[in-house]
Amino acid sequence: MTNSRMNPKVDEFLGKAKKWKEEYETLRNIVLDCELNEEFKWMHPCYTFEKKT
Repeated sequence: MTNSRMNPKVDEFLGKAKKWKEEYETLRNIVLDCELNEEFKWMHPCYTFEKKT
């Protein structure tokens, strides 16, 4: 999936994930389909709606 809202830091996080990797990727696809914005905060993926975490 290529999406302009995808954050490269989340790609890196998922690349290093040893546990729950498939689940993280599925969740990521769902939230991006809902047009949430992807950020990387507190060393984890974070999603916002209308600039609110």
